[in-house]
Amino acid sequence: MKRNESLLYLAPTFLTLVACSSGTKPTLKQSPTPAPEAARKEQSPTPAPEAAPKIGIIRDPNFRDECGFYLQLAEDYKSQNEKYIFDGDLGESGQMNIDGRDVDLKMVDSDEPDRALKVGEHFGKTYTGGNLNVRIDFVVTGLCDPKDEGCEVIYYCDATITVDHNGAKQQVKTRGLGGC
Repeated sequence: MKRNESLLYLAPTFLTLVACSSGTKPTLKQSPTPAPEAARKEQSPTPAPEAAPKIGIIRDPNFRDECGFYLQLAEDYKSQNEKYIFDGDLGESGQMNIDGRDVDLKMVDSDEPDRALKVGEHFGKTYTGGNLNVRIDFVVTGLCDPKDEGCEVIYYCDATITVDHNGAKQQVKTRGLGGC
């Protein structure tokens, strides 16, 4: 009797081996496991966070030979080289290098006073270009001596540039000047 029981125990294994060797698969009935309610509902994928825009040196400045304002990293400003972070005219146009390419910007807002600036004064300008928003916050750090007729600088400044690209922001501190 014991021998028959052990043979019956091996029978399903033997039948599976015979069925597999003949090229047919045995059908196994399994009851489906019910999915939890949360898994049944369609879930929207979480969007990947935008990478912060990379602010770089302008490759081909548009306005450098005209009246305007020019902003550089502090070390570039100190060495008086030609590496600009922002290049803008005194009107409504500007330029930056974002993510490795030069981008043209248009000024959409400014709270710069319409009078002579004073050292320590703060003002800001906002630019857009494509899907970028650029805010520049200025602090006037110096002015030309009013008696110096050869000075074409309107103001010297420190400026913080904030670039927003679809909610991802990058900020850089700069130094520069405005003038002709």
